[in-house]
Amino acid sequence: MNEALKISIQTGGWYNDLFDGDERVDEAFQFIRKYGFDTLDYNINNTLPYGEIVTGRINTFYDADIEKLLERYRPVREAMIRHGISFGQAHAPFPMYVEGADNINDYLIMVVEKECAICQYLKCPALVVHPYSCADKEKEKAINLSMYRKLMPAAKKYGIKICLENMYRFANGHGTVGACGDAKEACWYIDTLNEEAGEDMFGYCFDVGHANISGRNIREEIRTLGHRLTALHIHENDGINDLHQIPYALKHSSGQKLYTDWEGFIEGLRDINYRGTLNFETFAALRGTPYELVPSMLRLIYEVGCYFKKRIHTL
Repeated sequence: MNEALKISIQTGGWYNDLFDGDERVDEAFQFIRKYGFDTLDYNINNTLPYGEIVTGRINTFYDADIEKLLERYRPVREAMIRHGISFGQAHAPFPMYVEGADNINDYLIMVVEKECAICQYLKCPALVVHPYSCADKEKEKAINLSMYRKLMPAAKKYGIKICLENMYRFANGHGTVGACGDAKEACWYIDTLNEEAGEDMFGYCFDVGHANISGRNIREEIRTLGHRLTALHIHENDGINDLHQIPYALKHSSGQKLYTDWEGFIEGLRDINYRGTLNFETFAALRGTPYELVPSMLRLIYEVGCYFKKRIHTL
């Protein structure tokens, strides 16, 4: 992992919103570099949105062969080099499994296989592929193992680490643990899959907001994950809704207590000597900000990252 603890931000919330995504990529990368970011989390999933997957109205973007897809991303690669930008991780489409829709599920596997090739082309080392969650844990486990096993050949061919993410579910009116939402379960998945693959092919993306909603002890979850922790989704919420706000933005109305245990987050990363990117998934905060204030918001997000970085190094 990178010793520098680079501060990253997802492309969601500014890249597509302000620059029409890849249509103005050179301008977009020049823009984001001004605020300190030189590493990004690529929302490649925007090419196949959630609504299209769950309704079965899937566009034809990924019907193109690999060579044509890579040519589509050539301007992105060139702009990366020109502006000193790297991709630390990327988002695969969500969801990756639709009940009773085998044709869509097979298509999604093909999509992620091609995204592995795109990630290699863009020198992006990790792709976050969300697990499937349901109330039946045995069914959940069987579907997830089957899905990740199907991705092994492409991950191996293109040298991409597939990252599982902690999910949450709602039950009885409150958030609870979803697939891979318990660190011990996540470790079992990752170790099982890596043993089958014969190499370190699977890792973990720890979503702080998801952990908060499902009531996890953030420091203990990170400590349990240890070396398996590959990527982060850093954002704030109220413990109920997945709000994707800036850390420290929300406090309980009854006092000064924060909704998220950011001290535990910092201490956990320090405990395991984490040296990956500090990646912010704060798209909602940016989308709720007037255009004139977006630069100030980006500066603030970067400064929070600098604060985390300093604290992780000095605890």
